[in-house]
Amino acid sequence: MRRFSAPIALVLSVAAALLGMTVPAASAAAPPSFRPPVALIRNCGSVTTADATIAADGTVRGFATCGIWQLPTIYFFRYQGGTVFVERTPYEGNLVKVAWDGLNSAYVTFTRAGPGFSQQLVIGKRLEGTGRYAPTTLLTTTYPAGVPKYLATIRGSLVAYRGRWWAIWTEPVSRADGKAVFSLFQRHTLLGIQPRTRMTYPSGQAQDYLPSLTYSPGQLTAAWLRGDPATGRGRLTLGMNTGHGWTARTLPATSPIVEPTGYPDLIDYVGVRLWLGWVPVRSGWPPTSCGPSPRSCFPRRGRPWGR
Repeated sequence: MRRFSAPIALVLSVAAALLGMTVPAASAAAPPSFRPPVALIRNCGSVTTADATIAADGTVRGFATCGIWQLPTIYFFRYQGGTVFVERTPYEGNLVKVAWDGLNSAYVTFTRAGPGFSQQLVIGKRLEGTGRYAPTTLLTTTYPAGVPKYLATIRGSLVAYRGRWWAIWTEPVSRADGKAVFSLFQRHTLLGIQPRTRMTYPSGQAQDYLPSLTYSPGQLTAAWLRGDPATGRGRLTLGMNTGHGWTARTLPATSPIVEPTGYPDLIDYVGVRLWLGWVPVRSGWPPTSCGPSPRSCFPRRGRPWGR
């Protein structure tokens, strides 16, 4: 997910350039320069969370939460051929993830207040042809009391393809000793219909959180952190699913330890090559001499994963 301060602005140059580029297996060439940012929603308020997808024709679609914490409003936006379209949706809540199905629907998952002190994760969609918004579907209800601050809001990921979708998210599960541990849960209509089910079963003190999901026709790939939210560090874990259950492996000890501030992120380049990005832990944190931006302490890393 990308978070912006008001006004929301999306930088589209790199994504648009990739549509016309041939990406070699390994390249040291510098990326293209960014074009000026495009302001989509002005005066968005104190809650400014947005996520967007880019279609094969270069059209960018997304959703954004605007307003204050008590009354978060979700807007839909589209950027196409230099023209910006924005409208208020009937949805209210805090944005989690957005997906475009490549056909006619933009999907969005978001959280909203549930009964008592609970949180609900729901999914909705906008039909491109008619502009109609579908009623939301409840994915889960959780009670985040005692959850670490950076997990207080449900984190999840979402993919969609030709009218079908697959959502995964982090949810606390009670252990025998009464303590809550975090596992991944899922619900989907893609590659078959399945109600809410538990996706991972970490052992011992391990917990799974902060997932990222991508889809190439016939295969899902997920990345998440397996570790200890109390220390804020974990190791990257990869999972694959072709509709017959998940096969997962935690990357070996030689792989970097990851901070929760640098969520693992997957990019699928037209089903040919899968890129996994992350932010590794470096010694000397907090960054007393790392420069004005955390990026100088936590440079983004990435590597290709072939199919």
